[in-house]
Amino acid sequence: MRFDNLSSIIGFHSGFHPPEVMPHMHQHQEIEINFSPSGALTYLTGKGIIKVPKNHFAVFWAAAPHQVIAVESAQPFYWFIIPFAWMLQWKLPEAFMESLVQGLFFLGDEGPTDEAACIQWRADIASGDKNNLHAAQLEVEAKIHRLVSRPLATFQSGTSSELARAPLAVQKMAEVIVREYVNPLTIAEIVRPTGLHPHYAMNLFRATCGVSILGYLTQHRLFHATRLLATTDMKIIDVAFESGFGSQSRFYETFTRINGCSPRTLRQRMQSSSRSLKKPRK
Repeated sequence: MRFDNLSSIIGFHSGFHPPEVMPHMHQHQEIEINFSPSGALTYLTGKGIIKVPKNHFAVFWAAAPHQVIAVESAQPFYWFIIPFAWMLQWKLPEAFMESLVQGLFFLGDEGPTDEAACIQWRADIASGDKNNLHAAQLEVEAKIHRLVSRPLATFQSGTSSELARAPLAVQKMAEVIVREYVNPLTIAEIVRPTGLHPHYAMNLFRATCGVSILGYLTQHRLFHATRLLATTDMKIIDVAFESGFGSQSRFYETFTRINGCSPRTLRQRMQSSSRSLKKPRK
């Protein structure tokens, strides 16, 4: 992802450029807000496929694996990145936050002034002025609060044209991973529903999704771990096993390699000056 107009003061990022079909799923720890004034954007997520209409805000936690798989227009779209801790500090309803950290999208109503708001926020970020940045932050907070009353974005069924382009075998393998990722899984178990030779199935999955079967499995486990680190006080070792990792050392090595910091460090960053969404498990 390209970053421009970066504010180092409060961690508020923005971008405005043509949307691109992404070669594979990706993740980052912040909240993402997308707005396309010219055409719909279609995403593949761990929960399924969702199409965000033009002129609608989409808000989601980008720690969930996601991938833009179709765009209706080559005209630039707006995106904003805000710290996850902001969402915790804004005292949003727990039901909303629970759904957000489960990887669901929220969509705003179509509004005639939404693009003007995007333009203003980008100008505020570019200015580097603390007062302007604070004003933009308050306006984003108000926008998120209004989204709370909106129904969750509806994930489309497997009959959508985008999903239909993926071979049925890949869909079956992805379904096994999404359903069972917190449990011990072997390549053989993931491939078994397809009836294909494991080597062929692995190559097919990588060619279709841009990531290996094990990489896709790891993405879901890391997202689950990140969710637990951000929203509970579970011990790190319990987070590791709850997320499907077979050992604490394997969890630490994988988490640190992918995220660039240890699980403990990420928890401290995300929970600083914020409240936990759930009580500690006993």
